[in-house]
Amino acid sequence: MYNVPSLSLKINGHEGDDDDDDDDDDDDDDDDDDDDDDDDDTANYGCHIDHCHSCFSRHFCTLCEEPYLASEGQCITECPKGLYYANFTRECKEKVDCLPGAWSPWSSCTRNGQTCGYKWGIQTRTRQILQDASPNGTQCPEVTASQRCRLKQRHCDGECRRRKRHRRKKNRRKGRRRKNSNNRRRRIGRRDRGRRGRRRGGRRRVSRMYASRNRTVRLRRLCRGRKCQRKRTCRTRRIRNY
Repeated sequence: MYNVPSLSLKINGHEGDDDDDDDDDDDDDDDDDDDDDDDDDTANYGCHIDHCHSCFSRHFCTLCEEPYLASEGQCITECPKGLYYANFTRECKEKVDCLPGAWSPWSSCTRNGQTCGYKWGIQTRTRQILQDASPNGTQCPEVTASQRCRLKQRHCDGECRRRKRHRRKKNRRKGRRRKNSNNRRRRIGRRDRGRRGRRRGGRRRVSRMYASRNRTVRLRRLCRGRKCQRKRTCRTRRIRNY
């Protein structure tokens, strides 16, 4: 009979502890809800300016949504007179300087679209313009650059060898032509050893079309000379008048 109250007391004590724990859990849940409400309030906090993406304060916008522009902390549709649009920062300024981007890496060394077959080539690099300049701002520099480079001596397909072989044959043909022309001039000079035979390379070939005309001209010159004037008769019957 004495054990029952003790059990009941333990049970009651245990039950009392459970109630206290439940009360503590409810208090913690209420605190968490309050914190969540505070977080929601801070998350929903925004500027008092329409079409503003990010602001420095409630009444000063630093970045507006497209297509609006930021000017003196406000979002407007177009820049006022005297101000220019900066497309990189999307704001209106009195002076906008050009803003070039970073240089791209150098391209491969090539010449005439080939990477071999030559000793020297050219490689280029480019860069983009991030922000256009206003008329009173610093203008944009060059966006392309090139420099001379040395082609690498490496194995390639038969294009280069074929081109070199063709070039060698062409040079050989040129050399043969020069050699033959020099030999022909020497032979002609030896054959006709006149006053200017070697210098002129011998007799000059004349076309048959003008051979008769040249002959009549020579005869006309002879008849006008002193020898013809001394003679009573002159060979004028072969002269043709043109």
